[in-house]
Amino acid sequence: MAAGRFREDLFFRLGAFPVRLPPLRERPVDVLLLAQHLLDGLRRRLGMPELALPEEAARILEGHHWPGNVREPGNVLERAAILAGGGTIGAWHVELGGAPGLAPG
Repeated sequence: MAAGRFREDLFFRLGAFPVRLPPLRERPVDVLLLAQHLLDGLRRRLGMPELALPEEAARILEGHHWPGNVREPGNVLERAAILAGGGTIGAWHVELGGAPGLAPG
């Protein structure tokens, strides 16, 4: 509002109508959509020509409980993208709760 990008009257109207968005752990169908969105942003921000998420890594992400909600997959995927150096993010690049996904094989 202070920067002039959001109208003050709309802000107060939104406060009168609560919008409940369940945490990510209650919306497992959204995990891969969010992951792709985050990877697109990371690719642009880190200057990587490609960031692919193969099925094995995607299954690890889908199976996680995500106690950190939406911020956690952002951190997990950023670390994985850096470890992968761009290109394909392997399951072994995905670390959840401090434990790597799978060993390369």
